Amino acid sequence: MTEEMENKFKGLEELYNMKMLGAEAYEYYKKQLEDEIARESESAAPPPVYANDAQGLTKKGKDAYDRKDYAEAFNCWSKAAEQGYADAQNKLGNCYCNGEIVAKDEVKAVELYRKAADQGHDKAQTNLGICYYNGEGVPQEYAKAVYWYTKAAEQECADAQNLLGVCCENGEGVPQDYAKAVYWYTKAAEQGHAYAQNNLGNCYKNGEGVPQDEKKAVYWYTKAAEQGYVYAQSILGYCYDKGEGVPQDYTKAAYWYTKAAEQGDAYAQCSLGNCYILGKGVPQDKTIAIYWCTKAADQGNEAAMFILDTLNDLEAII
Repeated sequence: MTEEMENKFKGLEELYNMKMLGAEAYEYYKKQLEDEIARESESAAPPPVYANDAQGLTKKGKDAYDRKDYAEAFNCWSKAAEQGYADAQNKLGNCYCNGEIVAKDEVKAVELYRKAADQGHDKAQTNLGICYYNGEGVPQEYAKAVYWYTKAAEQECADAQNLLGVCCENGEGVPQDYAKAVYWYTKAAEQGHAYAQNNLGNCYKNGEGVPQDEKKAVYWYTKAAEQGYVYAQSILGYCYDKGEGVPQDYTKAAYWYTKAAEQGDAYAQCSLGNCYILGKGVPQDKTIAIYWCTKAADQGNEAAMFILDTLNDLEAII
């Protein structure tokens, strides 16, 4: 603590002891001084020391990226990638793939992903699989996407496990196999992967690859919904609305519909509008109902359009 700061604390103590400052005000100003000390300590901290190798350069680039010094990040990753460091090659591939920091160049991205993937980098293997799946920088080829997803999935990469599950479910690059889809979704879901949790919920709901079990479907939908996954929130609202896998609960239905509607899900917006029309789980409110149905109708939701037309017809009759 600097001498100046010590004097500020002493002055504050004197004011308090002389009853010129109340307890609440004293605590407030004391906290302000403590925060100022913390800020000074942070600014006075020595800069981080990085190892003078590819790993150190990659870490330095990541820190630069986090503080939005993108030019420095790109420079560090480029140097590390030239030394053959897989993590830097993958990060640089992301820059080219997304057109972030540099001009978008999917072919260059694939080149970098492949260099890292050949070294066993699971994220690069997943990214290379995505390129083959979408035909980005390479001709679209589901079989090669599955090849790279499998490489990464076997290293317990949750993203790859989920994507491999999608391929198995849809028969893309592999024969359609719901049981294998469930296997890979489960592997990813148990690692907390929200997309996989939602997909696994769908399998249980529809009885695909597993015996139909609406309670287990709700279990996995809830896991995904609590992480903010919009489609899980929407379908979880439906489950509570209809009493599928859980006791019917309009209040919880409206809660989850609201969560999804606020993220722009048209089905949830329409369903929430309907809740306000009927007073299901929320107070009946025509104005709010019209608001949400309009949001859904603007996205082409036909049910919402029908509701709005019906309300307008009723008004005309009245």
